[in-house]
Amino acid sequence: MVFKSFLKGGEALISLDIGARSVKCMQSAKHGGRLTIEKTGFARLRENPFANHVVTNTELLANAIEQCVMQDVLQDWEGELPRVVLSVPGPAVFTKKLKMQQLPYKELGENVRMEAANFIPHDIEAVKLDFHVLGEAGKNQYEILVVAVKNELIEALLTTLERVGLQPAIIDVDYFALQNIFEYSYPELRGSTVALVDLGSRYSIVNIVSGGKSLFVGDIGTGSETIADTLEELHGTTISRENDWLDDLEKTESVQSALTDESEKLAREFNRQLSFFWSAAGAEQRIEKIVLSGEAGRLPGFLAALEKITDISCEVINPFREMDFHSAINREQIEKMGAQLSIACGLSLREVGDRMLPGSL
Repeated sequence: MVFKSFLKGGEALISLDIGARSVKCMQSAKHGGRLTIEKTGFARLRENPFANHVVTNTELLANAIEQCVMQDVLQDWEGELPRVVLSVPGPAVFTKKLKMQQLPYKELGENVRMEAANFIPHDIEAVKLDFHVLGEAGKNQYEILVVAVKNELIEALLTTLERVGLQPAIIDVDYFALQNIFEYSYPELRGSTVALVDLGSRYSIVNIVSGGKSLFVGDIGTGSETIADTLEELHGTTISRENDWLDDLEKTESVQSALTDESEKLAREFNRQLSFFWSAAGAEQRIEKIVLSGEAGRLPGFLAALEKITDISCEVINPFREMDFHSAINREQIEKMGAQLSIACGLSLREVGDRMLPGSL
């Protein structure tokens, strides 16, 4: 995604990544074009507070956010609380690229809304609509990314934040938060065609990027807990979801073998989905690299299996590659979480009013 400038400095925001099994947050400061991580917070969710990506257990999620933000990060904060930047889950978002006549920004927004009413699979009044001008697309035209999210999803998130006393500054989409941290951390790969894959607990997201543009976004309805479900169902392994099941799992020889087998099955499913997404993107160049985040680096055998099946170089992202750490932070603990903090890191790059508009706007 294209922004005016990463890390110019401005209103201090707390980045908040809300998942199905955990909440992660980050307080950071911007100095001289670099980001310094000052504090991080983490809270595990004993059960999934979402149904169809809408918050249904507000109390559970609010308690986790309060622990993560108010206790871990802002416990010594004085004065007015900072606002937060958060993201909505990719599978809950409708996206479409359009080419439209170049018009002043206000008129362009009105035309986008009228056009969107023709292809969004919901009543236009039932969604929050936004758009981003990706750039020029031929004579007197813009390429525009339209994003729509159902009102009920946004309202449920806002209600949850209000219970904790927090206010949103920016609501992003996890697809694009992932793209932002990749482009910031790996500038040398900006010209390459890369599949960004974030493996979550219950679903995973994919953003295929090239030259600073998103070619295709999609989601895969499986994640690390799919493996846990299979281990319980087929192998009779008892797994508690109260804590980190991968850490708590008693890895006997038979369990370790089953875990590796299931990771390889997951890799085959990802390969199938990536092939479909690539065909749908309609691009000529092939995917040159797969960069993984989320739980991907923690599943035994997954990365090696995906690399072998796809015949594409795979790497687990280091979201701290171009970041600094405050002297008081437990760097070893934060680096251990690594790729699991990718979306929180991507959100921390956002600033109020940071979107780049073509000169004619």
